[in-house]
Amino acid sequence: MKFGCIFSAFLLLILSCVNQEVPGYTIGEHRVGNFLIGSKLPTKIKGVTYEIFTETRDEEGVEIDYRMCQITDDSKTLLLLETNDTGIIRQINVFSEKYITEKLLHIGSLLTEFCHSYPEYKIWYSYVLSEFVFETKEFPNTRFIIDSESYIGKTDINRYDQVFLKLEEFNNEARITEIQIW
Repeated sequence: MKFGCIFSAFLLLILSCVNQEVPGYTIGEHRVGNFLIGSKLPTKIKGVTYEIFTETRDEEGVEIDYRMCQITDDSKTLLLLETNDTGIIRQINVFSEKYITEKLLHIGSLLTEFCHSYPEYKIWYSYVLSEFVFETKEFPNTRFIIDSESYIGKTDINRYDQVFLKLEEFNNEARITEIQIW
C-alpha cells in the first residue's frame, strides 16, 4: 500500500513537470505554441530561425501569392505559417515532434494512439488534396495528416472528392506526418 502511494505521488510529480515544460510547444484549438490563428505574426521570434517569403500557388488556373513564415531550429523545419498581407496568421502547418497535444501526441505518433485518445474521429481521403486525414471534434479546423504509404485498404479512394475510411484500412505503423490548423 505504502509503495503504491509513493509510486502514485512520483508519477503525479513527473506528469506535473512534463506539463510545466510543454506550454510553448502545445497544440491547442486554433493555436500552436504561442502562435494563434487570427493574431499578428510576431516581429521577433526568440530561440529559432525564421524566414518570411512569398509562395505562389496555382489555384484553378489563377496564380495567388501567399505570405509565408518558415520557422526552423537547427535547419529542421518546425512550423510553416501562412499570413495575409497584414501579417495575420491564417494557417499553421506543424512538422516537428516538439509540438504536442494535451494528450502528449505529436508528429510521428501512431494513428492508433490518436484514435484511442480521441475516440470521436473521422478518417478520410481526398484526391483533391492527395491526403489521408484524421479529424476529431476536439480540434476544429485541424487536419492530422496520415502517412500515405500506410494505407492498405481496398476502398476506391479516387471515387469521390472525400472518401471516409476505417482505422483497419491502415497498417499498424500508420503515423501522423503533418498537422494543419486554420
